[in-house]
Amino acid sequence: MDVNQHWSLISRSERNSYLEYYPSPLGHFKTVFIVQNIHPVLENDDYAVTSRFFNKMNIGFSHALAIVNTRLVLSAYCRVNDPNVGKWRIKANLKFIINDYNHRDDSIIYDCGDVWFDNNINFIQRTTVLTANDLLNQDFGFVRGTQMIIGTDIRILEVEGFHQPVVMNHRVPPVNPENRFVFAYPNENLYCSKEILDILCELNGDKKVSASGRIQFQIASRGPLEEFLDCLYGAPIPVHGRGGLKDFLNIADHFLVRAVTQRVATAVIHDAGVNEVNLEFLKLAVQRNMRRVVHRWLIGKQSINKEDVVELGVHRMSGEIMKAIVKKVLELGWKK
Repeated sequence: MDVNQHWSLISRSERNSYLEYYPSPLGHFKTVFIVQNIHPVLENDDYAVTSRFFNKMNIGFSHALAIVNTRLVLSAYCRVNDPNVGKWRIKANLKFIINDYNHRDDSIIYDCGDVWFDNNINFIQRTTVLTANDLLNQDFGFVRGTQMIIGTDIRILEVEGFHQPVVMNHRVPPVNPENRFVFAYPNENLYCSKEILDILCELNGDKKVSASGRIQFQIASRGPLEEFLDCLYGAPIPVHGRGGLKDFLNIADHFLVRAVTQRVATAVIHDAGVNEVNLEFLKLAVQRNMRRVVHRWLIGKQSINKEDVVELGVHRMSGEIMKAIVKKVLELGWKK
């Protein structure tokens, strides 16, 4: 496919200008962290709740909150995903957002400005004036029931010591309006090319997945969908990503992208290395019929534990997976 067809509506000079001013090409991490039970944080000093890492190519971010000396402290953690990198520095523009359930426009934004993370100091903390009593005050609207929502808006400005490829910015719509698939969130839209979806997604009956043109969400993005969109454009699979592999595979299944599921299998096997495949990932492999992951697990076995097979869910196994396990049991026997 000729990639230039995506630019058919604009001239070469306009194209160069568009790329020159492409926003946040090193990564824009804008997500929410929904704390389902905030009370342990409010009732225990230094008790922290931390989100999973949200990854874009070689950079990952996580954030946390805790009560320290009666004040709410917000933290952002940065990491470089390439294990071969030693010294590194990352400059980013960082904002924390505390959601106001009563009036969304009154949500508190803590603008930390431009900050540096490095391999020695990989976190930034912001101590607020809010106390546990403030957070529990229903008039302020920061907590609803047991739930609290913290957001971040992190834009990567500079990197040193490693390579960070240009990252797709899903907040920039495709140039051709007819080619836009919209993921509509309450506070913003994410976009994907319909052509990309139609190439990678299987047909839903006799319809293309992109036919609806739009999906509406009721809460702000938490990250898994954005990690999935990154992978559609070739980014690495986030084995330990924002929503975990379960959320990631659910999204791939919803959009009928079998190719991404197969890439997940490869990533899980590679991540395991010489070690045994993680049981959580093994269960997902059985559910999604990722036979290569199960075969990788079986290769390293000296005997088969009957309890492990039961825990994997025999009723969910495909015929091929069950056949492979039975063959291994006949060769090695059950573990005694």
